[in-house]
Amino acid sequence: MMGHTHWVIGAASWLGVLAFTPVYHNGATVFGGTAIAAVSALCADIDTKNSMASKALGPITGALSYLIRTLFGGHRKITHSILGIILVAAGVYALTTGFHWPVWIGVAALTGWASHIGSDMLTREGCPLLWPISKKKYGLHLVTTGKRAEKYLIRPSALIACIVFSVMLVRGL
Repeated sequence: MMGHTHWVIGAASWLGVLAFTPVYHNGATVFGGTAIAAVSALCADIDTKNSMASKALGPITGALSYLIRTLFGGHRKITHSILGIILVAAGVYALTTGFHWPVWIGVAALTGWASHIGSDMLTREGCPLLWPISKKKYGLHLVTTGKRAEKYLIRPSALIACIVFSVMLVRGL
């Protein structure tokens, strides 16, 4: 998937989590969490030279991207694996506990990252979930990245999901 699609799916995923969980929601959890999930949904592509994540902070994220690509073999390796999710979860846990941030911040970040992997599993490329144990790429292999199905079906569907979940939150459904 392309970055534009990932951030919309990340936002929709977070709003869906909020819409279907029986917890109190306020402006911070809705708007802040949506922004965190959307940005986090881009972060798994830090292993790609020209991704939004790699360009986000100029030379800082560019250097981090280069380091990850060099150490772990390129795109869709560690950042698209279960090991990657575990490492991100550990980092998020350390940040939220170290800075005494609310738990929802970490949950939003993990929701975004997981939505990235889930959406990439819809593509023909799939994801190496068991990397580095196995190079096999798992997924449904339904769409080609950047082509019509992504642009005219998946991305608009995610936008509609954002609207539907937002209405559910406002109405308390």
